[in-house]
Formats: sequence, C-alpha cells, structure tokens
Amino acid sequence: MSAFALTWCRGLDLRDNSLIAAYLEQCGIDGLNVSRSVHIHDEYMWAPTVVHAGFNLDHVSEIKKAVSIPVITIGRFTDPYLPDLLIGEGRCDLVAFGRQSIADPWLPNKAASDTLDDLIPCIACLQGCVHDMFQGKPITCLVNPLVGREAECDTCPTDSPKKVMVVGGGVGGMYAATLLAKKGHAVTLYEAADRLGGQMRLAAIPPAKATSPAWSGVTSSPLKRAAAPSASTPR
Repeated sequence: MSAFALTWCRGLDLRDNSLIAAYLEQCGIDGLNVSRSVHIHDEYMWAPTVVHAGFNLDHVSEIKKAVSIPVITIGRFTDPYLPDLLIGEGRCDLVAFGRQSIADPWLPNKAASDTLDDLIPCIACLQGCVHDMFQGKPITCLVNPLVGREAECDTCPTDSPKKVMVVGGGVGGMYAATLLAKKGHAVTLYEAADRLGGQMRLAAIPPAKATSPAWSGVTSSPLKRAAAPSASTPR
C-alpha cells in the first residue's frame, strides 16, 4: 500500500491510509508493504539520485503505530546500516531492497561476511532498469554489467591464464581488470592520471550526484584485492 497517495487535487493522506492499514489488519492480512508513490509523483515511485535514502520513514512509522502486523518499508536503501537502525528503533519490521538488489544481488552475503567494502551501490540513475522496462527491453544496470547477461559472461577461473593489459582506469577498466584477475589472468591496468575513477570523478560535481564517485571508489576496492597485485597500480 502507499502511505501517502495525495496529489495536488485529491487522494489519500497519511491519516486515511493509517485507517486503511488498521482495517486491512482486521481483515486478516499478514503484513503490509508500505511505499509512497502514485504515478503523478514518480519521484517517489522510482526515486532518482536527488531523493535521499529513507524518504518514506516518517510515513511508515505512522502506519506502524496503527497496526500490530509486520510492516515492510522501501526507500532507495543501498546498504544495511540505516535499515538496521530503523528495525532496531521499531519503526518498521522489514526493509525491502529493490534496485539495490539489481545493482548488487550479493548484498546479504557481503553484510553477513563483513565485506561491505565490496558493495556496489545503486546510484539511482534509472538508465538500465526503469528506462529499459518501459521500452519493453530486458533490464540492465549501469553499475552491474552482468545484469541480463549472466549466461553470456563466463566468470569461472580460466584453464589458460594470459598476460592481459587493460588501458584506462575508469570504472569500466577497473571492472574489466578485476574480473580478469579473478579469473586467473595476470592483469596490468594502465591509467594516465594519478587517480583511478576516470570520468566518474567528475560526476560528483552536479548537485545530488554524490553517489556516483562512491561507486567509483567501491569499484577500486575489489581491484586492490584482485589476484594480480599490479592491477591496482595506475601506470
């Protein structure tokens, strides 16, 4: 259900939806998945980068007060830290990860193994998921190039390791170098600048684009732990 479905002229506000939530519990439902969106307010249906994580918190907290059944929330979450806090405070019972599960489906395993430095965050670009979905195309992902191509890319260790040169230390070059090194190749990454990240470092300049360089920094973390030590050194 939507906790707040009020447009400029009509709709249901938080008070209305709290009453509806209580009524649904009386009807015998087992839980509520609470969002905050209508098609006229698409900024909350598929929140872009400018919308902060947890934008639905205040509304969900009020719905939670109205019922005793489990309440699930959404809100452009990209890591488990804020969800853990919200659940601990009793503001919700479960947190759903949507686009973040596309960007990095291994988030639960990385959280359990304390390897969140390798987490690939969803940057809310909407370029491969929502955009392709509306065009009737398979979903892809700007930060996870394997999405929709899992059967095309062999990530198993190679039986014939080679010496590989990757030119360019942007996010594409870093991803390629990491993947090749994990497959067992001896990889050397060449970058003319004194820092890795390429054009994604410039993506931090526009307002509300801070998550883009965060992805660049995360991309370099597994690179430094890849099998070929030289892959992490700009040349």
